[in-house]
Amino acid sequence: MAAGWRNISWSKVMFGNRVLNRHAALMNRMAETLGVDLEEALRRGSLSSEEWRDALVSCASCDDPTGCVHWLGEHGAPEDRSCGAPADEAPDFCNNRLMMARLRTTLEKLGPIGAPREPARVED
Repeated sequence: MAAGWRNISWSKVMFGNRVLNRHAALMNRMAETLGVDLEEALRRGSLSSEEWRDALVSCASCDDPTGCVHWLGEHGAPEDRSCGAPADEAPDFCNNRLMMARLRTTLEKLGPIGAPREPARVED
């Protein structure tokens, strides 16, 4: 099980479509704000569908979704800085903070799809 499951109150695990859709939108907006492309992470295998599902349940278990909305309103996505200051990391209260940081680092190391890669070094 994903690490995020440890902090989830099991009484909250049953969610309706409306709640899941809202939190999917919040999670995607958080990723955009941090410069993390979740679709690319899925395509490249940096994020499995099970990890995405676990992250969505973790997000839906958040005790402060209104705080998340306010935080997102203060931080614009990389392509839209008119909304506010850029964010280098998710807020401390984000249940998916560590996952977002891991994905950001991984995707930065991989570079854009189709980008030339450094040739492998051969040791003598």
